[in-house]
Amino acid sequence: MPFITEELWHMFAGHGEGSISRESWPAAEQELVDETAEAGIQIIFEIIKGIRSLRSDMSLPPKKKAKVYLHTESSSLNGLLAGEADMLKNLSVLSDLIIAEGREQIPRMAVSTVVSRCQIFLPIEELEDIEKLVERMEHELERVKKEVDSTEKKLSNESFLKNAPVEIIQAEKEREQAGKNHFEKIRKHLDVLKKVIVSDVEAR
Repeated sequence: MPFITEELWHMFAGHGEGSISRESWPAAEQELVDETAEAGIQIIFEIIKGIRSLRSDMSLPPKKKAKVYLHTESSSLNGLLAGEADMLKNLSVLSDLIIAEGREQIPRMAVSTVVSRCQIFLPIEELEDIEKLVERMEHELERVKKEVDSTEKKLSNESFLKNAPVEIIQAEKEREQAGKNHFEKIRKHLDVLKKVIVSDVEAR
């Protein structure tokens, strides 16, 4: 409602006879921009995304709270994580967030990922039905391998490379690399989970 905006502009901005419709857009005050704070919050968001992705990979129910360990080699990054611990816990649905000063504090059996120079560890004890999870991930690994093989075959086709637009070829190369990265991530998770199963069998 433009007439309300006009009235508020006159009331709070202390303007006289002018009109907001004739005013220039306000300019940002660059001296108020805190680039360090912006970079810090971007790192926090990337780590939250990494935790959520790891939870999803391990089939954790969205509302199930879990314990997560974070480890970095940077004291300043550790300080940032500690200062934003509540945000990390709330937005990542965590029961506990431990910022480990050394690797000895991290459980030996844990799946992990790395985001923004921060290692994220999810202890195996937080997972449900590991054997079923392994079965699902083996099927996913097979599916991803087929996709990568198909893309590699396409990129080795001279006719395709000669006739396809450059942007299509580039997109296929990026798809191939993304597939390989995904394959490697699943493989590493499977290695950890299978060790847990073997350890459980030997303990019986």
